[in-house]
Amino acid sequence: MGTNRRDFIKYVVAGSIAAGCPVDLSLLAAESTPQPAIDGEDNRICHQVRDGKVFTLPPASAHHDIVIVGGGVSGLTAAYLTRHLDFLLLEKEPHWGGNAYLMEHDGSAFATGSAFITKSEPAAFNFAKEIGLEPLPVHDRDATIIRGEWIPNTWTDGLDQLPYPATVREGFKKFKREILAIDVAKRSKELDNIPFSNFMKGYPAEVKLWWDNYGPSNWGTTSENTAARLGIDELQEIGSDAVPDFYTWPGGLGALTKKLAEILQPTFADRMQAGATTIAVVPGKKEVQVTYMQGAELKTVTAKAVIVATPKFPVTSRNTTF
Repeated sequence: MGTNRRDFIKYVVAGSIAAGCPVDLSLLAAESTPQPAIDGEDNRICHQVRDGKVFTLPPASAHHDIVIVGGGVSGLTAAYLTRHLDFLLLEKEPHWGGNAYLMEHDGSAFATGSAFITKSEPAAFNFAKEIGLEPLPVHDRDATIIRGEWIPNTWTDGLDQLPYPATVREGFKKFKREILAIDVAKRSKELDNIPFSNFMKGYPAEVKLWWDNYGPSNWGTTSENTAARLGIDELQEIGSDAVPDFYTWPGGLGALTKKLAEILQPTFADRMQAGATTIAVVPGKKEVQVTYMQGAELKTVTAKAVIVATPKFPVTSRNTTF
């Protein structure tokens, strides 16, 4: 018979009392209901830069061959490929991974951002194999759970399995036919300036409901606020008859950044600075100055070159010249 944690505590307490041994119950871990936690990026310093705060940049205290700004998949890859040089890697979050960050729940890894690579883009595919990660094929385009039913390959053969009346299923098929017939290249400018929801008028409400669940998970918003070009491109991909070319791991591309950090940190921990927000990159005639905030301290270093491996939008030219 197995013994769980509650039984173990009960037996220990009962046995101690029976033996006349006093037990300090305050030392026993109290049973508690797990509390929800909200986690996310820390952009406090970034927003100060955006809003025009002027920082007094200290003089340089160290020199490196290369400074890499951003510890996501691009920055970690740059560090790996330049590990024969004196690099300094700066990441504003307390962990590595950026938008390719692996988290776990009850022992199961999941992706918090980027999820897969494709074999048709051999650079990423071969790089993963180089660092010891064998890409695992995804034999599905995009499955959906509807009314408790698992619908694999929703927009291909899954359309016949939708748990809706025949008229609704036919509406999905007609919508797909209309979207796949659109020449996105010829209508690119037009489609960039109208909402995707315009194309759902006259179709069953379930079509829009599907995209209003899919969009926030994939690009952050519903069909009314999605450019038609984006939605059409997506359906033309996941609704095509081509064999899926998706590869991934438990945790998505977070598995890749986790592996890179594990490779680099044993040797280069002193050159990998997390919790370090870059506020200025200023090129000079012979070197580049990089200033970053770590804790409450501003630090400046110089380098022969800087690799800015960050998303486009956080980059500001207010205090920084690139």
